[in-house]
Amino acid sequence: MLESIDVIATHFHHVEEDTLVRQSQASRLLEYIGLAENTIIMGDFNAVPGAEEIQMFTSAGFIDVVSLVEPPPAYTFRSDAPYQRIDYIWMSPGMEADHITIYPSTASDHLAIFAVIEP
Repeated sequence: MLESIDVIATHFHHVEEDTLVRQSQASRLLEYIGLAENTIIMGDFNAVPGAEEIQMFTSAGFIDVVSLVEPPPAYTFRSDAPYQRIDYIWMSPGMEADHITIYPSTASDHLAIFAVIEP
């Protein structure tokens, strides 16, 4: 029997100085979903690793899929000259991720993150 998976795509506020706005967005999203089983949250979080709004997902128990790769793939933004990582795939504990890669394409201003995730 197949298990259901909830997939949430998001795009957090983009103004670099508006950390409090992104923290509020993270807080509301995490409050809405809790730590539901078999949940994937992905998108443009407009925040670098270590930022408070990113730490909120780790503190809530979600796993940063890209961090599972050693060494982690570097940057996702700008696709034509990547210099920072602001895109993430988060998964609930107990899920498995494999084939994690960053796809080098300039079809968007961000590089795409690919992963195969199973409950």
